[in-house]
Amino acid sequence: MKKKINSLTAGGSARSEIEPYSRWKDSYGEKITVIGTTESSITYVRDGYSRECVCSEYRFRNDFIFLQEETEKSQLVARENGRKKIAALRSALPLSVGSDGWDKGLK
Repeated sequence: MKKKINSLTAGGSARSEIEPYSRWKDSYGEKITVIGTTESSITYVRDGYSRECVCSEYRFRNDFIFLQEETEKSQLVARENGRKKIAALRSALPLSVGSDGWDKGLK
């Protein structure tokens, strides 16, 4: 008896990771930004809408399409805003008397 060798491999794209500040769009073309994730739900904000929305991961994966380029831009902006906030907080901290400038390289 001959053994059949099936050389088919899995096709299509891998499932995108749902992470904060990733960008997605729904079937109508409306874009959203993920704010947070838990084990059972995804919190997101629609563009032009101020309130947060919540749905299950299953529904989220079925209803939304991942936007790679916009995700990279969105996450870059979020990182830069975080760095600016950290720098502002560090500059507001007073240096104690006798300090050797512990924060000199951090600004």
